[in-house]
Amino acid sequence: MFSWCKSLTRISVDERSTTYASAGGCLYTKDMKTLVFVPFAYQGRAFEVIDGVTSIGEKAFASCKSIRSIVLSDSVTSIGEYAFSTCHDLQSISIPSSVTSIGKGAFAGCESLQFIILPDGVTSIGNRAFYRCHSLQSITIPPGVESIGEKAFEDCKSLRSIVLSDSVTSIGEYAFWACHDLQSISIPSSVTTIGEGAFAGCESLRQISVDERSATYASAGGCLYTKDMKTLLRVPPGYEGEAFEVTKGITSIGDRAFYGCHSLQSIIIPSSVTTIGEEVFSDCKSLKTVKTSLKGPAREMLRKKVQGWRTDGSYYPTAEAADIETCVELWKRIGGFRYLNGRPSWGQGGWVARR
Repeated sequence: MFSWCKSLTRISVDERSTTYASAGGCLYTKDMKTLVFVPFAYQGRAFEVIDGVTSIGEKAFASCKSIRSIVLSDSVTSIGEYAFSTCHDLQSISIPSSVTSIGKGAFAGCESLQFIILPDGVTSIGNRAFYRCHSLQSITIPPGVESIGEKAFEDCKSLRSIVLSDSVTSIGEYAFWACHDLQSISIPSSVTTIGEGAFAGCESLRQISVDERSATYASAGGCLYTKDMKTLLRVPPGYEGEAFEVTKGITSIGDRAFYGCHSLQSIIIPSSVTTIGEEVFSDCKSLKTVKTSLKGPAREMLRKKVQGWRTDGSYYPTAEAADIETCVELWKRIGGFRYLNGRPSWGQGGWVARR
């Protein structure tokens, strides 16, 4: 509406308008039920939404550079998409119990927001709702919330504590991606869906625990499995050991199961494994060997995932982590890589051996 009007301090509307109204230099709908827009250069550190407003419009406060605190009136029931996005100085906001939904990207890029209390009335947290809230340290998901959207807390690098309520049934893809300070998370029994990459990039995450009453997931040794303990879904990126032995009886290793496990140097895969997902060992910077007793089709399947086998049944990706990273990046682009006889080199058809 007024994009890039960075010096705009006040908006006034002719009182004869049948569509819009203004108050305190801000734009509202005529019935004063929706706060449409707060000027980028609003003069004031605090903002209190007037009583009677029921909706905070899409991008209503987006990029307001001076506001540090906001109080929403008890009449507010919904927060629109990107409503407070990139309010870089926003440190606190009071959300009333009347609010039932937090829209997509509502607080994305609020880099100074350290704490926020979500009321019990909230039932959903939209995609990217708290994306890149770099200072956010803790969050409690209140009873009533059923879904956490995709990338909802992505790159909240100071986030140390997450409490999920027993009402949560789904965690979206990349929901907690790159939450660098997160060390542990407990999955309640109500969760039936955990999206791809939900905890990827959480380099300090050492423990994933699942309520034993869950009918969908299980945990053991800090790792995430399907309930029947047949599929290894996720080894936490912050896994502290240098070696990992996949439990005998496991038949499947999920996509990106070891993604970003920087400390791992060796992995042992039992003969019970019949299925291995995509990019299983991506960004395992220290990985040197993958040992297995797999034979026949299963062995060939793994060879295709990470080529570079030697006759003793071990895989030696490289002696230098930098080469692994190079291979991983190209793997993402071409769907695979080869690494044979020393250093990789680029040739027609992908990575081939330099002889």
